[in-house]
Amino acid sequence: MRSSDMGVTWGLLLHLLAAVVLLARGRAEDVGCKKWTPSEKDQGQVCCEECHRGHHLSYLKCGREPKNLCLPCEKNTYAPSSSCNFCLKCSTCTGKQQVKENCTADKNTVCTCVEGYRCGDEHCSYCVKECGKGEEPVKRTCQPCPHGTFNDQMHRECRKWSQSCNNSQVIVQEGTDKTDIVCGPPPVTVMSTASPSIITLPSIPRPDGTERLAALIAAMCLGLGAFIMVTICILANRRKGSKEPLPESSQRAVREEEDCCSCHGPQQEQGSSMESVDSETKLV
Repeated sequence: MRSSDMGVTWGLLLHLLAAVVLLARGRAEDVGCKKWTPSEKDQGQVCCEECHRGHHLSYLKCGREPKNLCLPCEKNTYAPSSSCNFCLKCSTCTGKQQVKENCTADKNTVCTCVEGYRCGDEHCSYCVKECGKGEEPVKRTCQPCPHGTFNDQMHRECRKWSQSCNNSQVIVQEGTDKTDIVCGPPPVTVMSTASPSIITLPSIPRPDGTERLAALIAAMCLGLGAFIMVTICILANRRKGSKEPLPESSQRAVREEEDCCSCHGPQQEQGSSMESVDSETKLV
């Protein structure tokens, strides 16, 4: 092997060894006390003021070795600051909560809420139902917006309807639980060319209760009158069809009268003709 190659190899090994030493030193520096001051009572000792992240102060605040003045947090515990005397237990996400970020030695568990719910405070320590449009949050649930108020956003308090429109606009649509009042231009008017008077388009009147009652009574009277007329006609037809025939003696007398009336005329004419014949015979 050439000397130049040996030099390159030794150089690489030295760089690797230096990196390992720096890494070990960095890890050592991350353990124990991070910031300390000399003890005023005992010379040769130091007192820790700030620990590394994920560590808490030990029961011996002062000592000769800074690395022994802070202890690391145990599993499922964390130190929220660098001057804690003990570590806190990690929070757990329960109920409507779910884990967003796991707990570490220097940070607590971060929770969030399932769909349809949202965090009830800045730490998301509990979840509340997410209110939609037309609702407002009350404690941990939702209630509809009262009449005269509306909410057009998610999980917001209801607001009152506007009382009037700006400029020359008028209210063209009342508000709902999800929308405010709607403003627009006033109704269109037609100007007459014959006279300067303004003709407003008439509206179709709606019958009130009195007019409806009068119409109903008139209809009932017409129906009753038609029923009476039909009944009278039916009774009259029945009387005509139910006439009884004359007795037999009456029928015989009627026939005799008819025969008598039909024979008198010819018999008288026949007798007069016989008398005229006899008179003529006597004359001869």
